[in-house]
Amino acid sequence: MSPAIGQEAPETRDATEAAPAAIPMAVVTPRAEELAANLRRIEALIEPSAEVAAIEEAVSERADTFVELRRELDELDTSEVSVRMLEDHRLAWTEHDAMLADGLSGLQERWESLTYESEELDATKRRWSATRESAVAEDAPAEMRAHIDTQLERIAEVEAKLEERGVAVAAVLARVSRSREVALEGLARLSDVARDIRQRLWIQNAPPLWRWTASTEGSSLSEEAANAHRYWLETLVRFVSARRGQFLFLAALFVGFLLMGEVAKRRSSTWPAENPELDAARFVVSRPISMAVAFTLALTVFVLDNRAGAISDLIVLVAVAPFIRLGIGLCAPIAHSALYSFGGLLLLNQFWSLTPDGSFLRRLLHFGVTALALAVVAGLVARWRSAEETRLGRWWSFAWVFLATAGMALAVSLIANILGWTNLAQLLTDGTIGAAFSGLAWAVVVLALKALAPVVTRSQLGVALPSLSRHSAMFTRGTYRLAAATAFVLWIRSLLWRFQLLEPAAEKLRTMLAASISIGGLEVSVGRVLASIFILIATWLLGRMARFVLREEMLPRVRLPEGADHSVVSVINYLIWGSGLVLSAAAAGLSGTQLTVVFGALGVGIGFGLQSIVNNFVSGLILIFERPIKVG
Repeated sequence: MSPAIGQEAPETRDATEAAPAAIPMAVVTPRAEELAANLRRIEALIEPSAEVAAIEEAVSERADTFVELRRELDELDTSEVSVRMLEDHRLAWTEHDAMLADGLSGLQERWESLTYESEELDATKRRWSATRESAVAEDAPAEMRAHIDTQLERIAEVEAKLEERGVAVAAVLARVSRSREVALEGLARLSDVARDIRQRLWIQNAPPLWRWTASTEGSSLSEEAANAHRYWLETLVRFVSARRGQFLFLAALFVGFLLMGEVAKRRSSTWPAENPELDAARFVVSRPISMAVAFTLALTVFVLDNRAGAISDLIVLVAVAPFIRLGIGLCAPIAHSALYSFGGLLLLNQFWSLTPDGSFLRRLLHFGVTALALAVVAGLVARWRSAEETRLGRWWSFAWVFLATAGMALAVSLIANILGWTNLAQLLTDGTIGAAFSGLAWAVVVLALKALAPVVTRSQLGVALPSLSRHSAMFTRGTYRLAAATAFVLWIRSLLWRFQLLEPAAEKLRTMLAASISIGGLEVSVGRVLASIFILIATWLLGRMARFVLREEMLPRVRLPEGADHSVVSVINYLIWGSGLVLSAAAAGLSGTQLTVVFGALGVGIGFGLQSIVNNFVSGLILIFERPIKVG
């Protein structure tokens, strides 16, 4: 096979390789049968691959799109491009790169498989050639020599086919590799543009408002507005068309949540009225459409991770009303004004963001929205100061810190807009309003899940798993904590993204995790240590969960001798912790040899000073398995 992509032709790899041994004449016939079966297998392997054809077809279909992306990138005015447009470009390039990366991985596996078969077939050919020479030297019968020649001809035939298929795959592999290099180069250029945009935040890019004149407008306002709206619609259509499957999945989720809400709404009439913990659940299920929309939009974070600006606008338009409807029944009354205020501000903010970049109308609308947002924050501070601190609970301090920070950010945005730092002003206003409402929205989702947790324990799932009913309070508390932690992490991520800090923070985090020190032959990095700690925490949680499930659900359903359930739980707990410790050590960077040294040192320590501890542990294991003494 012709060499490609760093590969070397088999016949030139090692000129000093020992000549293969000839096949004894007595076993040539059975070996020929084995060879025939192997050649048939190789012929089946080198048939045109559907995967390679699909990759080649996908690359060909997107060739025009790739050319268009490169043209748009070359024509991109890096000094004027907005963050929204930059993110749309980055999304298109990221998707193209992901497609190429998947194709490259499949092609590489295909090429390696063909290369391996080529090397093995070359070794087989050399062995049968040696057998031909041996047959001539031993003056074997003509029929035997003809039989060997037939095998060599068959090998040459399959080798030619394998060579042809390898050349074809190598050509596609080279094409995809070149396209991937261009895609990575495009993403690198966009990263440089994003860095320039962050630096432009501190540059005055427009005249002060009192010096604005009509001459500063580049083209007619109506034309720019039409172009902006056309770009918004094209971006939305392109995004939805490329993700039909994901949107169908979200639609199915919405229908599922809606059906569950309707069923729960009908059954809520049978819930005991004297149970106050079900009041919030009744409120949630009484609004099944709002509940379904809220949960579906919350899951878009996982389903539609990379979202174009147009789809984000659409999500905002759909999200405000349902989250407010749920929030007025789940949040404390003192937070209702925040929901209404920031929901309205978010809608206003989306409206002015659709106006042409750099226009006086955009700056004027932005000024009005910022001033209104600052007045809202001041009003909330004044109102909350007169309220009792206990009404906001433990979130009181966090709410105050956020409001104080939001007020300062909006004040700086207002001044920056007046003086001409429009990029900084837009970032601060967009980020503050968006972060405020997204934080409230996540709080509504968490409270809705907490409210519905007791309903789950009363459902058919609670009947099938009695432990949920017996530990309803623990299940509700665990659901709330898990949902709150997940929502907080996702909110922090969106906060960093809104203020253009996600990429720099990710770079700093990667640098920090890669920092390492060498201790002898062991290299310890921050990332490995954190991974090891994470595995230990996960092991602890898994052990607790396994003990709970065994004791509450599985073992009571099985007839075991008295005390045997305790032995089963203990043994499984030891197995979980043993596996977790081994995985944690491997994550920390300890190799098999190093682990052997550690266990050897531990054995020496046991021999000198830990005999009694080990004796007690082994004695406990004997008691667990033999059970001469039983629980109860």
